[in-house]
Amino acid sequence: MKIHHLPRVLSKTGLLASSMAMVLSAPSTSFAAEGFALLEEIIITARKRAESLQDTPISVAAFSADSLNDRQIESADQLTQVTPNLSFSSYAPSAGNNASSQIFIRGIGQTEFLPTTDPGVGLYIDEVYMARSVGATIDFVDLEQIEILRGPQGTLFGRNTIGGAINITTRKPGEEFGGSIDLKAGSDNRQEARVTIDMPVSENLLTTISVGSRKRDGYVDRILTGDELGDDESLGGRFAVLWTPTDNSSYYLTSDYVKENEGGSPIVFNGLGITQPPNLFAFLAINGILSAPLGTPSCATLDASLQARCTSGDWDADQEKSFGTFPVESYFETWGTSLTASWDLEWMSIKSITAYRDMEWTGSRDADSTPLQILHTRNDDTQEQFSQEMQFSGIAMDDKLNWLAGLYYFKEEASDDYFVPVAVGTFNSGGLVENDSQAVFGQLTYDLSDRLALTLGARWTEENKAFKPLQFAETAYLFPVAPSEIAGGVYVHPFDGNTYPLAFGGVAASVPAGTLFFPEEWREESYSDTTFMANLAYEITDSIMLYGSFSEGFKSGGFNARNVKPGVEVRTFSPELATTYELGFKADLLDGSLRLNGAVFQTDYEDLQFVIREDFAPIVFNAGESEIRGLELEWTWIPTSALQIVGGLGYVDAEYKSLDAELQAAGVTTANEMPHVPELSANLGVAYTFNLSSGTTLTPRIDWSYRDDVFFDALNQTDIDQTGYDIVNASVSWENTDETINVVLAATNLGFWGFSPLKRQKSL
Repeated sequence: MKIHHLPRVLSKTGLLASSMAMVLSAPSTSFAAEGFALLEEIIITARKRAESLQDTPISVAAFSADSLNDRQIESADQLTQVTPNLSFSSYAPSAGNNASSQIFIRGIGQTEFLPTTDPGVGLYIDEVYMARSVGATIDFVDLEQIEILRGPQGTLFGRNTIGGAINITTRKPGEEFGGSIDLKAGSDNRQEARVTIDMPVSENLLTTISVGSRKRDGYVDRILTGDELGDDESLGGRFAVLWTPTDNSSYYLTSDYVKENEGGSPIVFNGLGITQPPNLFAFLAINGILSAPLGTPSCATLDASLQARCTSGDWDADQEKSFGTFPVESYFETWGTSLTASWDLEWMSIKSITAYRDMEWTGSRDADSTPLQILHTRNDDTQEQFSQEMQFSGIAMDDKLNWLAGLYYFKEEASDDYFVPVAVGTFNSGGLVENDSQAVFGQLTYDLSDRLALTLGARWTEENKAFKPLQFAETAYLFPVAPSEIAGGVYVHPFDGNTYPLAFGGVAASVPAGTLFFPEEWREESYSDTTFMANLAYEITDSIMLYGSFSEGFKSGGFNARNVKPGVEVRTFSPELATTYELGFKADLLDGSLRLNGAVFQTDYEDLQFVIREDFAPIVFNAGESEIRGLELEWTWIPTSALQIVGGLGYVDAEYKSLDAELQAAGVTTANEMPHVPELSANLGVAYTFNLSSGTTLTPRIDWSYRDDVFFDALNQTDIDQTGYDIVNASVSWENTDETINVVLAATNLGFWGFSPLKRQKSL
């Protein structure tokens, strides 16, 4: 059954957002003596040291909290609207949880959300790695800056980042007592409130606390049950302490908590899954579990006795309606704390980052979106992680050498209770997970001359993965079998030798409730690799820089935790590797009023970890090799002190060079397009500030973004693709004379000027 998700933010138009702020940050422009506008310098920490964006020779997009707020970017998944070659889906479809996500940068990412598979893009909050994709779709509360680094980044970050990294930096406590209040209201009964208070205890002991809540009605109506899907209801808070006992030491402690308790992911029926045999639906149709073939044009054409078990396009109610009846739930709760301690010695700086996080979540979904029990899933998962990172850095050789070395340790424990009711019974496909990772990494930059700099880096990683399957038939259960699994006219259980009867002409076996799929024993795998990077940067002038880089990325293998039939060994998949070549430039032009940054790249991507359905279970395969080429171009132009024009353009050409036999047998060919890789992405924003006679300001703004056609599965099924779409957001903000009150009237996902708003985002 094909289903699709409606995106949480893009599906509805939001109106009327207002806020009052007691403390506001500095504006994004400055003015030269002659009076024309100059771009403000942006300081980033992409290379683990504070430096100008224009001096950093890598492809990185950086946004301050104010710039994101101006463009109505309020959560991580909306970063797609302002970042070329970033794909950030707010739902991992099979998770059934509104806090899950799928992140891709330059075509590299991961769709699987279980703890047996690692994300392809690293998400970091205050340099702490978030190990799971569930929880990655976060709201921006007390944000200072976001940096999006494209390409492998392993020589500076604690955990592997094969596709890129999203580095989120929170705001540190203010030196004066004060705070802000942010109130928003909008369509679908949207109600948001955020309060932040800075409370300095002394000159060197600062604290801040933030609390926020969000509510919004759902937008997918379940016709037969009367409830709604896709609603928002969350509560969260954050507390931070900054202690600087001496001029050369600091301690930054943060703790956060988030709880979301919502109705369920916005899943609706979108077609019949008959294009990928063998799968559940073909199995059911062939063997008569459903009384009507999948090709039946309408259930109404059948005898009344068959209609109750009929699957057809009749269940395609509307893009915002569903006939599903299985109980759904989206629950997410997490808390975490981290301590960053820094010491500046005479010749070296030392930083220690110690962090712990705990998470539990539930995702219950009616995957077929019909009243029938065809495919339902429910995940009840827990996860906790501990990490310790040490960074040592310094400057030597008359300030010509800038170096950093790091040590990293990570440990994770997780449980997955994966309950799966299907038409042929009910089974559990969960298990326990224990992962750990150790790494040594380093990078140094040497100034060969005043304008030429060489950077070299290396990383050694070892990761150990362990999985204990807890997988069994909850009820009497039928599953497809191969001829090799049959002996003497019966099905032979692969590890206990018991025999079970065949059904439907010998193509299925029937096992009683309680039958184990696998021995409940720990399986262990270890992976290690050494990766390198090199970068050469040359300053043509004080405002124009060219660079070229080579970087390698590594992501470890793991276990396939989704299994729908008995076996002896849990199937594994191997690590994937990426090698990226990049040429880029950074330029400040037109007397400093235009900032233009760009890069072209090629990535050789090996042993891709792709999800393909086998016996209706999503299985991770190593797909083969691909080549990804593309470019990014980003600009900010302030031709006058009142006018600002920002934008970006991304292009990706991804193609398979070779495919493994298992992928070809599933129907994937080298002519297929890689999933989650739109060829073209673009954005443009224009704002103009009017100075009113009262001394206040009025700033209208319009932002446009575009994403090209994209497939969401390796088979390129058109039922679940996403056609190209535009998003237009508009706002008008008013600010009082002393910049303490800001009122905004805003609308998102508008459709005018020939553009069509995004109606729905399809997915598996």
